[in-house]
Amino acid sequence: MWMPCCLSVFLLSLTLSNASINVCDKTDRNTDCHTLVGESVIPLKELENEGEWLDKKKIFFLETSGRDHLQNRQCCAIESAVKHAGDLDVLVVMVADHLDLSANNATRQLYQGLGNSGKLHFRKVNVETIFQDTPLQEVFESGRLAASPHPIVHLSDALRLVLIEKFGGWYSDLDIIFLDKVHDMENVIGSDQLSRVQQQRDPNALGDVVSNAIFHFEAGHPIIKLAVQAFSRSFDGKWSSGGPNLLNKVILFLCQSPRIDSDINEKCEKMKVKVNVVKPYIFYPFGWFDAQDLVANLTEEEWIERFKASKVAHFYQSSANRKSKMLKRRFYGKAYPGLLYLAQNYCPISLHADKTF
Repeated sequence: MWMPCCLSVFLLSLTLSNASINVCDKTDRNTDCHTLVGESVIPLKELENEGEWLDKKKIFFLETSGRDHLQNRQCCAIESAVKHAGDLDVLVVMVADHLDLSANNATRQLYQGLGNSGKLHFRKVNVETIFQDTPLQEVFESGRLAASPHPIVHLSDALRLVLIEKFGGWYSDLDIIFLDKVHDMENVIGSDQLSRVQQQRDPNALGDVVSNAIFHFEAGHPIIKLAVQAFSRSFDGKWSSGGPNLLNKVILFLCQSPRIDSDINEKCEKMKVKVNVVKPYIFYPFGWFDAQDLVANLTEEEWIERFKASKVAHFYQSSANRKSKMLKRRFYGKAYPGLLYLAQNYCPISLHADKTF
């Protein structure tokens, strides 16, 4: 088992390098922020004030752009989790202090359709206080997160670590669609770095770097605890420096392994670190390098075959598939995009909320 005395050794292996973040910058065209009042505006309770979540099985989604509503594909991810992830509460945590149902039809339909399910909960997080008395306080208050080229992404990287260390549970990006139950999996993570061809060529391969797009860890887990402690030294403003690269370094350090290889789980068990690095297809039926394949046209039978062994599917909205808009199923022939197949089967409310998806 790792010991606190080893922390300094690990920190020395990382490079050292934020004032609060303006998460709702109206000059940023990618951040659609507005504040309305009336019956359509739902004030959000503050998550940090609710200790009840410690004892519940749950999935956290984070909306860190500052929007007070959700885009239709984000609604799809949430809808699929509520309907298909199993015996889990779904917590959508926002940095906005309210949810505006009048902002778009997808947000309204999601809230009205599933808000009374008892499984879907919207909460806010106070970025001015959530990092206080944690090792991430300095990186936030110094302005280093705000100065990042990707402040929304890196705020999310930091928040997910703090929330999972405190509350435990699942974290999922808002571009992941749940296909099957995951509530019986614990302390799991996977890699999106293997293409489908590579996975077929070597069924035992686990990828070179784990992804932080979806994972589960119990509260206080040593991997998340050490990642929180090491964030300040690892984070240098590059895309993955506070995310996948950091978690990968932590796992390799704690499990005393030079790389993620086919026996990484055995190495971790030997070091008494509870983690299961799963086969890539469990969470990533299409690796990051294959992301464009999700908007290719295949038949329903072919899509069923592609997704049959997976628990979730990542559709990489922030990169490869951001600009791809799907029409309704009737506008395609026998073959149609994989993202549309997923939406019509796992998030029909969100799919039909707008003219395009």
